[in-house]
Amino acid sequence: MSRQKRILEAPFLDTPLPRRSRGSLSSVRPVFQTTQGLVLENWRRRSNILLLSVFFAAAGIPRLSNNFVRVGSLDEAEHLKYEVMLCALGTLVACNMHILKRLTVSSLDPLWSFFSVCVIVSGAYNQDLYAVGLGTWCLTGVQLVYFFLIPAVVLETGKYALELALIAGSVPYLLASLLLIPIGAGLYQGITVHPNNIGHFSIVLAIASLSFLVGGERGRRTSARTLIGGAVLSGCLFLILMCGSRTSLTTFGGLVVVAAWIHTKRIGLAGLRSLFLFGCAMIAVAVGTSVLSGVDIGALVERLQSKQYQVTQSGDVLSGRSEMWQDAWNNLNVLGNGSLFFTDRYGLTAHNSFINVLGMYGLVAFAAFLLYVLLSAFQTVSSAAYRKGSPLAALASFGFLMMSLGEGMWSGIGNALSIVYFVGWGVHKLRTPRVRRRVSGTSRIPWLRRQGRQHNECVPG
Repeated sequence: MSRQKRILEAPFLDTPLPRRSRGSLSSVRPVFQTTQGLVLENWRRRSNILLLSVFFAAAGIPRLSNNFVRVGSLDEAEHLKYEVMLCALGTLVACNMHILKRLTVSSLDPLWSFFSVCVIVSGAYNQDLYAVGLGTWCLTGVQLVYFFLIPAVVLETGKYALELALIAGSVPYLLASLLLIPIGAGLYQGITVHPNNIGHFSIVLAIASLSFLVGGERGRRTSARTLIGGAVLSGCLFLILMCGSRTSLTTFGGLVVVAAWIHTKRIGLAGLRSLFLFGCAMIAVAVGTSVLSGVDIGALVERLQSKQYQVTQSGDVLSGRSEMWQDAWNNLNVLGNGSLFFTDRYGLTAHNSFINVLGMYGLVAFAAFLLYVLLSAFQTVSSAAYRKGSPLAALASFGFLMMSLGEGMWSGIGNALSIVYFVGWGVHKLRTPRVRRRVSGTSRIPWLRRQGRQHNECVPG
């Protein structure tokens, strides 16, 4: 076998190389140049996925128990989270400096900018420096990092880059919990601080798995892929039942329904076979898991029913949240009551992202935030159903909406689910025709057209 043929069939290349005529050295040199470019692109793809995995994994550090992560207080855990995320983000930017050339004013989101300004005005009115800093970060940092920078890296890296990063960032927490902490009779919390955190990690893994199942092209959905996806989702459902999180369980059911609807809309009645295999895989894994672990699935369901019965008999179905929500409504203010409104009164937040915004930053910020979440969920889900958008963006938007009804999901830097929600929305925005014209070099504006053509000439291969 000639050297040129060995290069063309190199196993480490993900993209096949164009074959050229043999003979002169000039016909071999372009092959070497193309090979070097493809090797560079493959290395950049793998490094981007690794850095994104570290970025998402670092977002879950404050959720760990101090018995397993010797970081001291919660503030020190937050500082460690910021340091790791900053290092991963800085390295990611250094490896993808060329994408910053595409940043323009049109990358800003008007509704999110209005919400950020409302938070800044609320902080200035209540003399709350934290709210001013948070609003400034949302106005600049969130739009630069989550709406443009990371989505552009994801689109550069290729398909399923974000799904792989989410799986690599959430699976270690769940595996470490199962290996280090045995499943007992009580609510399972693993190595995390609270059982609801297990549900949070399971929801993130379920979103990535469902995106794998519904995101492939027709003809590429194999039975093995469906069975593996069903097995992973069964494990997520098992952990959600073990931790007893009602919000996570409701969100999981909604995600499965939305994913099935998107799947059927994308490929028609041909999706019924894969949905049937998916359901069989979930039932088989659920039964097998209960037999191998010695845990009765019926007992888990009875425990959830008993928990719901107890809170119903006590007259507090929302587990203490109704009082905080009523307090936020009674103290309704156009510009809010400050970022310490709930923590000063109850020692914790309102367990609802929208009520948090209503009580802390006011009615105007609440209306803008609620409208933003609803519009993003509607646009991403409808776009994914008709093969125009990313299924991950749709599932992340819907999951964020559902989890926000029972948990405080929105914060400055955010957790894994809120980050993937923002990044998924950024990917959806960058895939619109206006941005595609600007990137591909077909824009009507001469300067943007030259920028796009220069970028395409710099892409190897």
